[in-house]
Amino acid sequence: MTVNKKKNSEIFDEFPKEGDIVEGVVLEKKGKNVWVDLGITLGVIFGREYLLARNSLRKIKPGEKIKAKVVEVNGYGGSLELSLRGLREEIKWEKIRQIKEEGKKIEGKVVGANKGGLLVKVNDIQGFLPISHFSEKRLQVLKDSERKDLLKTLQKFVGESLEVKILNLSLKTHRLVLSEK
Repeated sequence: MTVNKKKNSEIFDEFPKEGDIVEGVVLEKKGKNVWVDLGITLGVIFGREYLLARNSLRKIKPGEKIKAKVVEVNGYGGSLELSLRGLREEIKWEKIRQIKEEGKKIEGKVVGANKGGLLVKVNDIQGFLPISHFSEKRLQVLKDSERKDLLKTLQKFVGESLEVKILNLSLKTHRLVLSEK
């Protein structure tokens, strides 16, 4: 019989890091703590993260599988501190990444403006639509206005729905740049 032993470096490489999405089995719900067996270590949802996810956590029972985002590696009691809220954000960004890869257009809503362009919300994530990537129709509206009134003209677009493509995104910094072209 051979035993497959792992080197310390292999174990370290497998150990979850901050920002990783992990899956484990709920061990115990005690007070405002949910302890999760992640196989290689324990994770816990507690404090503010527990309060923010309490409605979701009410339904979870010991023995059930759960996915969460690691928010701190050396957290409460030496375990990994986990977040369900952080996971929801990651899921939204993952959907945006998939839309970009597919090259699809997505509907967004203009929620703000600055002198450089428009702030557009897509899939509950705010992105930036620079003037240089406005549609011809929108650019014509800008050309017809005076330069000193640029911000006022851009603010008139707030509340409008529009179709955009994802020009650039960074999952690390959560930045999203959009284009109507």
